[in-house]
Amino acid sequence: MTVLQLQGTKLEQKRISKPLPLVRFFLASVGLLFIVAMHYFQHNPGGSGLELSFNAAAWIPFSVAISCGLLEICRQKVWRYSRMTLLLFSCCVLLTLPVFYPNADGFAASNRLLTLWAGFLFFTSLQQFVFTHSQRQRLLWFITIAVLIEAVFGWYQFLWLTANNRFGYDIIANRPYGIFQQPNVMASFLATGLVIAAYLLARLPRYRGKWVWQHMILLAVPVLTIPLLVVLNSRTGWLGATIGSLLMLPYLYRFAAKYQQRMWGLMLLLGLALAWQVSSTTDSSFFSSSAYHIRQPTLNYDAASL
Repeated sequence: MTVLQLQGTKLEQKRISKPLPLVRFFLASVGLLFIVAMHYFQHNPGGSGLELSFNAAAWIPFSVAISCGLLEICRQKVWRYSRMTLLLFSCCVLLTLPVFYPNADGFAASNRLLTLWAGFLFFTSLQQFVFTHSQRQRLLWFITIAVLIEAVFGWYQFLWLTANNRFGYDIIANRPYGIFQQPNVMASFLATGLVIAAYLLARLPRYRGKWVWQHMILLAVPVLTIPLLVVLNSRTGWLGATIGSLLMLPYLYRFAAKYQQRMWGLMLLLGLALAWQVSSTTDSSFFSSSAYHIRQPTLNYDAASL
């Protein structure tokens, strides 16, 4: 048998270098966005878009996440896309076309268009990585933790803030908008977290027959968010939470264990009971429309409402 020594010669097979861990950088930037950056508060100096300091804080990790996806395209020399990508691209183009109308004010719509196309780039960047199951779950956990942080902040605004507080919160209207500075955006975010928590609970088994701390966090979501949705008095949040919860019931019935179904139902009932208690002791009621005539805060939106 003949043995050829190829190492150190031109016949040596070139080894593929170990790829950079761009997935880790992408996950780290998304986690920084949802857990830290989007909760940064600074008084509104006026203006819109990146003229606002708290918007700039959220766009820093958001831009890093997009950059990781674009760098992955250049590194792999492959652009991964799906039919959804082409559909979203067509929608973005249609939403951009009115800027070219004769009487259109392109400068006034520039911030909205920037956000629109940045969202499309983020979706495209998300498709460039092959995530493991735990990494996909981690992305949803980032959103869930962000929802819990905003829920706690909303309860702090509703229960403990006084007049002339440092956040500029209007205790007369008393509709806790969290960091978003708009009640409907806050309600939509809480409704999203409620649905994601139900999904994560169905995919999270008990460890050796025992409950783990992740179960406690997920079961706390409906208790914190449902009464706050009533306090917010947002029909958008009510519809989103109701429809989303009803659509999650078949999924829970199919994939969740019996004890998980019972505990989730119990937490929903507890959240509704607390919501009833809050609505009976305050002016927040599903049947009351008085809150819609209250003057809304004139502050700008936060970038985390993307």
